[in-house]
Amino acid sequence: MGADITFEDGTEFRDSYNLTNLAWIVGESYWECPGTKSARERFMQKLSKITDAQIRIYVKRKLKDMDGTEEKWGALFKEKRDVLKRLRGEGRLHIKEWSV
Repeated sequence: MGADITFEDGTEFRDSYNLTNLAWIVGESYWECPGTKSARERFMQKLSKITDAQIRIYVKRKLKDMDGTEEKWGALFKEKRDVLKRLRGEGRLHIKEWSV
């Protein structure tokens, strides 16, 4: 279970509903995001702007007891964020389908 999002250019983005959920870093939730397309696109823009410092803090606080290293978990979050950052930079952060 998680958030499954398809952008208008066909790019698919999946974020699991567990401690590796990108939105939780900034205290947000896909499930509580307003239902309008523009609100969802603003939400995804916010996620694309998560900083490395925010990721480090979240990993230290929430994932300290999970298997793996801080670097491993940090890399996972950065990869998710960077996909959104790339789409935003290319002007392609337009949502076609939103399923949570």
